[in-house]
Parts: sequence; structure tokens; C-alpha cells
Amino acid sequence: MGRRGGCRISARPQTRAATVAGCAAIWVGVLAALCGLICRGAALNGGFVIFFQLPILVLAAAGAVHSPGYLRGHGETRAGTYWGFYNLTVAAMYGVTLAESPFPFLVMWEIMGLASFALVAFDRESREVLRAAWIYIAACHAGAAVLIAMFFLGGTPETVFVLGMIGFGLKIGFPLLHIWLPEAHPAAPAPVSALMSGAMIQLGFYGLLTFCTTSQQLQALYGWTLLVTGMTGAFGGMLFALGQTNLKKLLAYSSIENMGVIAVGFGFGFLGEAGGNAVMSLFGFAGAFLHMLIHSLLKGGVFLGAGSVLKAEGTLEMDRMGGLLRRAPFTGFVFAMNAAGLSGLPPFAGFLSEFLIYLAALSGLAAADHYGVFAISLAALVVLALTGGVAAAAYAKAVGAVFLGEPRSKEAAAAHEVTVPMKWAAGGLLALSLLLVAAAPLVIESGLPERFGGGESAAMSECVGVLRRIGGFSGTLTLLTAGLLALRFRLLPRGRHSRVAPTWDCGYHSPSARMEYTGTAFSQPLTDFFAGVLRPRIAIQKPDGDFPETASFEERVEDGGMRFLWQPVCRILSEAAQKIHVLQSGSLHWYILVMVLTLLAMLLWAFVSPAGMEGGLGR
Repeated sequence: MGRRGGCRISARPQTRAATVAGCAAIWVGVLAALCGLICRGAALNGGFVIFFQLPILVLAAAGAVHSPGYLRGHGETRAGTYWGFYNLTVAAMYGVTLAESPFPFLVMWEIMGLASFALVAFDRESREVLRAAWIYIAACHAGAAVLIAMFFLGGTPETVFVLGMIGFGLKIGFPLLHIWLPEAHPAAPAPVSALMSGAMIQLGFYGLLTFCTTSQQLQALYGWTLLVTGMTGAFGGMLFALGQTNLKKLLAYSSIENMGVIAVGFGFGFLGEAGGNAVMSLFGFAGAFLHMLIHSLLKGGVFLGAGSVLKAEGTLEMDRMGGLLRRAPFTGFVFAMNAAGLSGLPPFAGFLSEFLIYLAALSGLAAADHYGVFAISLAALVVLALTGGVAAAAYAKAVGAVFLGEPRSKEAAAAHEVTVPMKWAAGGLLALSLLLVAAAPLVIESGLPERFGGGESAAMSECVGVLRRIGGFSGTLTLLTAGLLALRFRLLPRGRHSRVAPTWDCGYHSPSARMEYTGTAFSQPLTDFFAGVLRPRIAIQKPDGDFPETASFEERVEDGGMRFLWQPVCRILSEAAQKIHVLQSGSLHWYILVMVLTLLAMLLWAFVSPAGMEGGLGR
């Protein structure tokens, strides 16, 4: 047995039965997803649930195609365990969207968490993976406990909404509730990360919309809360993504940013409803729902690309990569295109949905009847613009550090292109995202329910018109770019011998990869600018002497929520537990005395409390 890239490598060949079982698992997942897609496509106007079911089905199929290449070398038993929990996770996720009452919803929600926990802990030999898995399952159970309280003890609509923001916010990755997300995504296999980031965390919004935002009198509360939470998550998530050196951890923080963008869209939708601004409401809801579909495709694609990078180079540390575009051009091209889309750059799909949310904010500026709406709309415009700029810098860092330049390690120098099915899976998601740009008017016009501004209206006509104009602009720009690239390659000299010679190198006879920018060096100016928020840990080994042989610079950005909130809280709880531990003396008499005293205290409370008096216990 050996190890490569943190995964177990099995030298034993697969048996015929194992091969047949593996192929059956793949095709069961793919065919089930295709059947679901056909059924959902035939009922496009089946309510907003379709915006949550389509990402599940599409990413389940793409992950099933990508998984065999990713699992190669893990052995028969481990692969069988993976497929069992993978299909169970997909089934539970789809079951969540079918549940119409609290009890079946909670059952499916808990199965989804437990099955995905097994997938996060797939490479369980690693202590880091186990730590991430336990953080994830703790977050799942904490969220489930809050949701139980919400369903059965919630009481008023305000209480239900607050508990829902906590319980479902743990799954979405709202600020301070996000700590599991940058831990679990890097630990899980890449197809699982794609499924979780592109579809599972968005189910938190399904829960909020289904159970927690149904009161017409609280639309303003919903809008303001989601706007503030979303802006904080969007900018904070992308800011912490900028300082990461692990590729999948950068993508995980990007998911927090995109959940924030979706929350901003829903916030404008509810705020528009509360103020009677139909344009703000429709553009906000349409932008949020469309961004969910687009994020699922683009983020699924980059996570599958990160899995291909891991199989090609054996590492996820960006400062040890480089030059992969020359060795794996297809993987590099698809990753770069998906990254450009996630940055919100035209003509890619991410620009389309974010532009709708910008228009919702602009409508708030134009039609605000009080200073509060004007201020929050202006703040949202500024925050979204800053977030887009930081996102472009973060993805430029990822693409440049991983795919450009020269290899910075032996593993990077020996990298290779991945298998054809792995390329199909990531490339197919990119193709679907480009197709969605053209299909967006139909999706919004036919799929958006009346509850969120759907149906025939002047605002809907304006929204569809905007989508068609942007789609036409994006298509024209895409064709123009493709034509220029084709012309460029057409004009390249063919059949001619060229002489390769070094240019003037300022006295350096043999430049090495150490002379080029790493990802950390690229992002250091921005990281230093936001050092007050990021609080980076810096380790420097300065060059010494006239001809120094070694020098290094290392910068690590730890999660702010974990460092400043959850670690101190866990430390306090641990110290309290140590003090309470003395009660475990092993004496049966002591345990009986503690139980008797507790029972007496409960009876005393029942007699003297107002609730007990009203119930007749005090008489």
C-alpha cells in the first residue's frame, strides 16, 4: 500500500464483480438523475422547488461521472462505501425538497447530514479529515436541534424566523455559522464537495422560504435581515478566500460569498414586497433564484476541476503548483472559464444573475420613499462591487498559481491530464452554464412562481427583456472572442522551423520557478491592506549573507469566526466541563443524591413559578 495526495493507493487489481458493481453504481446515479431532470423539465412551472431540485440532479450526474477517475486507487471496499453513501446523500437531498410537513422534512434533513458526514470522512486516515468531519457533524446536529425547536416550540412568526435563520443558516454558511464549510469541503472527495457546495448548502434557503418567511406582515423584517446578513457573508467570505493557500478551501470560502449574494437578492425581493416596489421585488427574487442555478453549475465545475488538479499533481497547496495548463490544457481551460463566471465577468453566466441583483438595488435608489431603503440599496451596491473586485483577484490568484508559470515542485512537473470522463463532467457543467445564459428568460418567465413575482406583469416583461438583451450581448461577445482566437491560431506559422533562444535575462543564466510569483505573493498586497480583518499569521526567513541559499515567506489566514468566537467559546465550555467532571466520582450514593436534589429543585420551581401557579400546581 502507498499514499499519494493524502489518499490510500491499493496495489490490488479490481475483481470482475467489483468492476460490475462500480459501473452499476455509476449508471444508477446517472440514470436516476436523468429521469428526474426529464420529469422536472416537463413541469417547469411546478413552483420554486425546481430551482433546488435541478442542481441536485445535475450535480449528482456530473459527480457520478467524475467519481470513478477520482476514486482510482482507493480499493474495492472503500469505493463501495463511497457509492452507497453518495447515492443515499443524493436521495436524502431530493427527499428534503419533497417533504411538505415538519416530521418527514427533519427525517430527510438528518439522513442527509449523516450520509454526507460519511463522505466527508472518506479519507479517514488523515487527522485533518477526521477533525473536519467531526466539526461538520456537530454543525449538522446543532442545526437539527435548532430546527426541532423552531418546528415544535417556535410559537410566534418572529421566533420561527430567528430560529430558522440559525438552523438553516448553519447549512447555508451565514456569517459566524459558516465554520464547518471551509473545513468540510477541502476534506471531502471533489465530487462530494461539488454536490455539497453546489446543491446541499442551498437547501437552507429552501427551508427558509418554505417554513420561515410566510408571514405577509414580516416582509420588511425578512428583507432587512437577509440584506445585512448577505452583504456581510458576501464580502467576508470572498475576503477570507483571498488569503487561502489551499485551492479547495479558497473555493469553500467562495461558496460563502455566493450564498451571501443569493441572500442579498432575496433580501431585496422581500424588501420590495414590503414597500410595494414590484421592480425591486421581482429583480431581487429573479436574481437570487437564477444565481442559485448558475452557482451550482460553476461551483460544481471548479470543485470537479480541483479534484482533477489533485489527481494530476497530488496536492492542493497552490504555492507548490504551477504550469499545469501546459500539461493539462483542457482542465485548465474549463477551470479558468468557470472561475471567470464566478467572478461575475461578462459574457459568463455569473454576470447575468448578479446584474439582476444590481438592478434591484438601483431600483431601490430610484424609488426609495425613505432614507433607510436608499441607504441599504447604496450599501449593497458598494459591497457587491467590492466583493466582485476581490473575487476577480482571488480567482486570478487561483488560476495563475495553479495553471500558469513554471512548476514549483516535482509533483507539479510530473502532472498529467485526467481521464476523459473526468473532463466530460467538468466540461459539461461549463457548457450548461453557457446554455443557461440563453435559456434564462424562459427559466424565469416559466419557472418563477407567483409568490415571488411570477406571472404576467410589467415588471416581469421588463426583467425578461433585460435577460434577453444581456443574453444577446453575451452571445455576441462569446462568438467574437472565439472568432478572434480562431483567427489568431489560423495566422500562426505552420511547418516552419523556429529557433528558441533566451532573451536578455539581466545576468541570470538559468531562471527558476523561485523567481516567479506564488499565489501568496500575488495576494499579499490585498491581504496586507485588509490585515485588520484577516489577521494573517506571517513567518519570514530572511536571506542572510551575500549569496543566500535559503529564504522563505509564509502567510496563513485563519478563519475569523473560528479564532475569535468559536475557539474561545469551546475553551470556556471545556474548562467548565473539567470542573463538572469532579461529579463523576463513581459513587452510586452520590449520583442518587444529585438526582434527588435535582428533582426537588424542579418541583420547587413548578410550585413557585407563574406557569406552575396558572396550571394549578401552586394551589
